[in-house]
Amino acid sequence: MATNHQKSKSPLLTLLDLGRRARHAENGLALQFILVNQTHELTPYLLGALWIEDEGVVMQSGVTEIEKHAPFILWLSQLGKQFSKEKNITRIEPSMLSDQDIKVWETSLPSEVIWIPVSSNAKKAGLLLCRE
Repeated sequence: MATNHQKSKSPLLTLLDLGRRARHAENGLALQFILVNQTHELTPYLLGALWIEDEGVVMQSGVTEIEKHAPFILWLSQLGKQFSKEKNITRIEPSMLSDQDIKVWETSLPSEVIWIPVSSNAKKAGLLLCRE
């Protein structure tokens, strides 16, 4: 349970704490968990997904294991690939998507979606964070 101190922590302190946890992650899987689930402390969202080049979506918030071949995960992977060329945080607008992708978005995702590129020496990666 969160203490009053944790509830009132400033965004800067939250960011610093997340950075500390990321640096001390035991392995890649632990780091992925922090990226997808614990960044919620910084900015609330309904759905977070981590996309990695040549792997697709590898983790989704609130889910212990993803089904790599599920239509929704395949679609999110395609979305991640499409926006992987973006070097900056990008708010994804419907005008940036095909008509088919807009239809899937309208039935599957909240109204606001952002792409956050994640630095990696070896592969492109990024977070898709979604909220109303």
